[in-house]
Amino acid sequence: MTLARDRSVRRERRVIASRAFAGYLWYGRVTSMSATWKVPRLAASTVGSAATSIGAQSGGSAGPFIQIGIADERLIPSEDASLHLPAAAYEAALYAFWSDTDHHFLLRPLAPVSAGDVVDASLTLTRGRWRVRLVDAQSFLKVNFSTRDEGRPLGTAEWLQEDVTNAKTGRLRHYPSLSTVRFSDLRVDGTAPSDLSLTAESMSPRPLLTILPSPVGGDAFTVPHAP
Repeated sequence: MTLARDRSVRRERRVIASRAFAGYLWYGRVTSMSATWKVPRLAASTVGSAATSIGAQSGGSAGPFIQIGIADERLIPSEDASLHLPAAAYEAALYAFWSDTDHHFLLRPLAPVSAGDVVDASLTLTRGRWRVRLVDAQSFLKVNFSTRDEGRPLGTAEWLQEDVTNAKTGRLRHYPSLSTVRFSDLRVDGTAPSDLSLTAESMSPRPLLTILPSPVGGDAFTVPHAP
């Protein structure tokens, strides 16, 4: 077996299948992480909710967690459900958000952004607090604050595309049709993670749809267009 073939096999064994997330995970002691990406575009014919973000956590779904990112959504109000209007009749909402364990993983909106904007996001543990930073020069947005709750190094860094959960029902919303998302300048604790140190995660938000991130190259990867 050649070295290239062997690496391919290891890559296949290190893909986690999920319903709601697509991207990469890095396991280790996390005190800072960052990335840049372009805000994706929602197709005019689509409804649903998605998020592009970086995050860190420990201890699985119940453990400490922090996240900063961009949400893309077009939702139909419940009172309009019987009208059967086309998706294009409703305006898309694109906005920066953050979340953590104290906010029960719910998205906390920060400010609106525009499709095509390039955002630079980072999470840094400083003096026992997580500093949350996101810059979008095109929308003149700069987020920079420290959390109130005490922070500590976490065990997993995450660069993910997400199918967002409906907070009222606890179920995943429809994953919308989005343009390709490209994460670049991946960093964890100030260093670009090696390809072999990352674990891929694939998303299956609905039957017959599986979204798998591209291989990492040049400190970057893409999450492909969702039809």
